[in-house]
Amino acid sequence: LSTEQFVHNIQKISVFLCWLSILSLVISSGTSFKGGRFIGIFKHIPHMVSVATLACTFSLYNIFCKDEDKLKSLKTYLSFLCSFFILILTGTRSALASVVLSFVLAFILFKPKLIASRLLRFLMVLIMMLGTLFFGYDIADYTYEVVRGERSVGLRAAQDGVSSRFDEAIRGFDIF
Repeated sequence: LSTEQFVHNIQKISVFLCWLSILSLVISSGTSFKGGRFIGIFKHIPHMVSVATLACTFSLYNIFCKDEDKLKSLKTYLSFLCSFFILILTGTRSALASVVLSFVLAFILFKPKLIASRLLRFLMVLIMMLGTLFFGYDIADYTYEVVRGERSVGLRAAQDGVSSRFDEAIRGFDIF
């Protein structure tokens, strides 16, 4: 497969699985959660996280590089938002950070298609600078609290990622 065809196929499959997971949330929300975290149609949380991350990341190519008609473009944006919403429901901080970083990199690296896109990028950068100026401390404080496990993301309980990973390493060493 060519690179473009590969990205297209993975994006279509992962987006389809994300929409099925949202449908399962609507139909049977009791079976869509495991331990307060969204699992969708999958048995384990990491599968849902991987599929939603792939759907978000591979949708960026369609958002920033492809010239699509309005209906396909709307579908792409809705699919991106659906998979991003799923990532919030899973409460996986690292996956959320990777998707946000991918979006920022795509925003910077992909050339704008239209003059209006250039203006939009300039306005987005301006809004981000103003947001950082006015809310930077609050955002940094919230991020610090999430990393330290003092605050939660989505429905997931707050957890200190460093100490819990270290506990897992110690447990694995003891088992070994």
